[in-house]
Amino acid sequence: MMHERRQVFELPKTELKVTEHLAELKACPVCHSEARGQFTPEVTQAIQYGEAMKAWLVYLNQYQHLPYERVTEVVEACCDRKLSEGTVFNAIQSCAGNLAEFETVVKQMLRDAEVSHSDETGMRVEKKLHWVHSTSTAELTWYEVHQKRGLLATQAIGILPEFTGTLVHDHWKPYFSYTCVHSLCNAHHLRELKGIEDSGQQPWAGEMATLLRTIKKEVDACLEPALSEMKCAEFETRYQQIIDSGLRANPLPEVGEAQHKKKGRQKKSPAQNLLVRLRDYQAEVLRFMSDFRVPFDNNQAERDIRMIKLHQKISGCFRSMNGAVNFCRIRSYISTMKKQGFHLLDALTRAIRGEPIIPSFAPT
Repeated sequence: MMHERRQVFELPKTELKVTEHLAELKACPVCHSEARGQFTPEVTQAIQYGEAMKAWLVYLNQYQHLPYERVTEVVEACCDRKLSEGTVFNAIQSCAGNLAEFETVVKQMLRDAEVSHSDETGMRVEKKLHWVHSTSTAELTWYEVHQKRGLLATQAIGILPEFTGTLVHDHWKPYFSYTCVHSLCNAHHLRELKGIEDSGQQPWAGEMATLLRTIKKEVDACLEPALSEMKCAEFETRYQQIIDSGLRANPLPEVGEAQHKKKGRQKKSPAQNLLVRLRDYQAEVLRFMSDFRVPFDNNQAERDIRMIKLHQKISGCFRSMNGAVNFCRIRSYISTMKKQGFHLLDALTRAIRGEPIIPSFAPT
């Protein structure tokens, strides 16, 4: 028999399910003392929302970036139930408070990682500029907010001071205070090289960009654990030749007697600054060529930290430091769970219950 099949997917009416718990009261017929039954541990109030409902509130606010007021509007529209913004706040407080063990474990795993990515971005808290610092791998994410951008913040966060692997970053100078191995983001270099090439007669910039892309293609196509020594030497020689060509076109200022009398250092052009960085940090620029565990760029950190700007665009700044701290902790959990393939609402429900998913694998 032949059939023509058509399907219609429809959203059923959403209703809150109410479960009533009864604790029986009994009086002793002899002494007339009363005995009361016990409620289950999670039932603490006369009227309260369940773990899955609270997880949904946290998801809407912390992952979808809806402000408190809009979260309550979504609940009313979907469930025909009005709830207060305080209910959303309490759910977030509860979730963040249950992630202390998660924080401890993830920070330690990031300290032990072979390769890690770091970045930072500004965030408004109490109308003042603060900084969110991220440390991440393909499987783990940790965000932390601090009043400072540099060394004071990374010391207080406590991951980088004990990190001994390879740190990929965008040449923010405080990172070099740590004795770990460093690798610089070549996506940044390509953007700077493009700008310099477009701004004037700087053929060396295009040649360097082409060389970096060529090396990346060689690394991506290589079936061996590493490029041959001959191939690496060839690329390094070409790299140095391009730097020399660039320095001839953009000679660095000489330190003479007249300049000694001036206060401060003579300002370099963008081309000179980039040439000096590429010259002085050649090993860090080409780290991806000698160690295949190290990526070409720092896109991992940039992807992880992009949502901070998105949150501020949608929800605005944080009115309290507590709110910013909770946001960073919960977003660290959400990002890590998403990277590991867990269902976010299920993971948040477990966190609300006080049983968050704790990573237990060896990081890479």
